[in-house]
Amino acid sequence: MNHRITCDIPGRLRIRYGNYSFSRGQAVSLEKSFADRDGVLRTEANHRCGSLLILYEGNQREALLFALHQLNPRFLPSAALSDVPERAEGGSGSGFTKKIVLLLAGRLMRRLFLPAPLRILITVIQSIHFWRRGLKALAAGKLNVEVLDASAVAAAFYQGDLSTAGSIIFLLRLSELLEERALHRTRALLVDSLRFHVDKVWILENGDCRSIPSDQLKAGMQVVVRTGGMIPVDGKVAT
Repeated sequence: MNHRITCDIPGRLRIRYGNYSFSRGQAVSLEKSFADRDGVLRTEANHRCGSLLILYEGNQREALLFALHQLNPRFLPSAALSDVPERAEGGSGSGFTKKIVLLLAGRLMRRLFLPAPLRILITVIQSIHFWRRGLKALAAGKLNVEVLDASAVAAAFYQGDLSTAGSIIFLLRLSELLEERALHRTRALLVDSLRFHVDKVWILENGDCRSIPSDQLKAGMQVVVRTGGMIPVDGKVAT
């Protein structure tokens, strides 16, 4: 599989295969395939940017480069989702749940334990974020959601109804979290739908075409791609 070395210094190699060249589960398999080698200190694969980082010691560079040239991450088995470690992702399920819990818990704690003057001060501080965005949109000559949000909060303050202002701010913050989560899930689903999964390929052998599992494909085999089909692997066009 085509790749390029973006970092090659003693003890450190970084390889780029291309964005979303392999799945998240295959990234874990890729890490494990190098983590067990002698002299390898740490491996880290990122499925989003299609990169692999290898930290090593000793004279392992040539052996690692040879193994990298022989390996195609697309043909690696995908680790089960339960085996995939959670990583810091802004829109991940665990991160979203944590933000929702903190938001709800913070509102409940303020209403139960903080005196009114402190609740008012917190409401004013939180409203600055929405006012700033609304004013920025107006300065750019736009009438959008940001202006509407700022207007709703400002109207509640103008009427002296700080409780309603706090509720509006709470709902706006909650809607931002929901929008962030929906955007992340939509992007993930879109990327997954566009990712090319190859289970079987057709090869030409002794003048006959036959189908084999993609993990049995080896260098030198002649792959058959029919009209309208997608090219399953990297290679040279024979005819």
